Amino acid sequence: MTRYRRFTKVFIRSRISKPLGVNRILQELIQKDIDKTEAKEAITDANADWFELAKKLKERKFGEEASTDFKEKAKQSRYLQYRGFDFEQIKYAISPSDEY
Repeated sequence: MTRYRRFTKVFIRSRISKPLGVNRILQELIQKDIDKTEAKEAITDANADWFELAKKLKERKFGEEASTDFKEKAKQSRYLQYRGFDFEQIKYAISPSDEY
């Protein structure tokens, strides 16, 4: 355990509350010179529901209605990807709830 362990935990919690996805949080931690293995371990320890975070962010930004328009879905997908969510989480967030 390094001396940055507490910082890492607090940092991850703050990013989850934004919400940001695993990929974005991991990238930011690496930029802050946190060991990649330690960062991944700390993210796993956070026990966040990444699928629900992605869905809540999508609903907050674009509304609860599932879009049928391809361009709108692409826009939502790019936004969630930029925020650090992976393909499966994005698919869950933008597809109608009865489809997933």
